[in-house]
Amino acid sequence: MDNSNKENKSLTSAVDSKKIVVIICFIVLIIVGFYFYNFHNGLSKDNGVWGTFGDYVGGILNPIIAAFAFYLIAKTYELQKTELEETRKLLKVSTNA
Repeated sequence: MDNSNKENKSLTSAVDSKKIVVIICFIVLIIVGFYFYNFHNGLSKDNGVWGTFGDYVGGILNPIIAAFAFYLIAKTYELQKTELEETRKLLKVSTNA
């Protein structure tokens, strides 16, 4: 029963990671789409306009991606903590045997 629990946790973790990647891609598309919807006057050949666009996208996406990265780090920490607890339990059982 423990193995199926571990498999479920790893499957849930993989699904969570896939969901997060899909959410980030969706947010990127929304931000770029919003920019082009409001400010699109055709593709510019001016480097300054592209620099402004890069600042806009980076300024909005960097905090969002950093928040998701922090979330994933926290989830990884929790997973490692539970794995360490299970390993300690198994070591106690093997030592007693």
